[in-house]
Amino acid sequence: MIKFSCLKAVSLLEHKSLIILVFVYITTINIGRGQNDNYQQFVNEQQSNYEQFVSNRTAEANEFIKMNNIDFESYVNSHQKQYKNYITSLYTMVKELPENKKTEPILAAENELNDEQEISKVITPLLKLEPKKVQEIEAEKPPAKNIKQNTKSETIVASKTSETSLNNYPNLFPSPKIELPITSPFGVRNHPIIHKKLLHKGVDIACPLGTQVLAAADGVIIRVQKIKRGYGNNIIIHHENGYTTLYAHLSTIEVEKGEKIKKGEVIGKSGNTGLSTGPHLHFEVRFNEVPLDPKLFVL
Repeated sequence: MIKFSCLKAVSLLEHKSLIILVFVYITTINIGRGQNDNYQQFVNEQQSNYEQFVSNRTAEANEFIKMNNIDFESYVNSHQKQYKNYITSLYTMVKELPENKKTEPILAAENELNDEQEISKVITPLLKLEPKKVQEIEAEKPPAKNIKQNTKSETIVASKTSETSLNNYPNLFPSPKIELPITSPFGVRNHPIIHKKLLHKGVDIACPLGTQVLAAADGVIIRVQKIKRGYGNNIIIHHENGYTTLYAHLSTIEVEKGEKIKKGEVIGKSGNTGLSTGPHLHFEVRFNEVPLDPKLFVL
């Protein structure tokens, strides 16, 4: 009788253990399903946002008149002077101090100067292969409908008359979430690390870590860089007619150097790499190496 009772007790314990294991297994499956459901919901939302984004941008592109009445040549020349002043300021900060006396802000300035030299090395050879001046670009484009033509030089907005040229024109917001705020605009600002008033060569778009980053126009990837300083993980795309766009502080990069990219294609995801104070996308538009205000194109 005692032996039978013991065996019965052991059997009950085994059944309880089995029940517990089954419960844990079912709970794990449900949690996994919940995570998959959440992920799928996230994917669906991203896709829905992107489809709405493409629809909005297509409509806006048909009435693209942001550059109307702008003397583009004068605009580029003024930004070129501003850019030269920026380079001169960086050079002045770093040239006279020995390495052992350079503070964090000075080292940050030195890194920025090195970044600009590296970008110049990447872009300059392409400009030699495609040595187009502003006047040549403007002259080869047909005049846009309903656009005033009384400015000193015709504006590059004329490119909107051709679907091909529009695809090569960097006027696409670089994220499917078009409601994202601009936390730091283009222009002279007090640098958060260097603590000097310097040119901010693009715009900072506040976005959650891992937000999709889109190519602003058709082009070719001319640089894929993964570094801990400066721009962090970054991509440069070369477009036609002297334009390049830069996407910085990425968490992941989903393209390779030399790859041909279509407008709106996902090239990476936003992050917090390099010299960054929080998750965001730093986005630049350059013409013949000169940084221009992206709001003239897409924002």
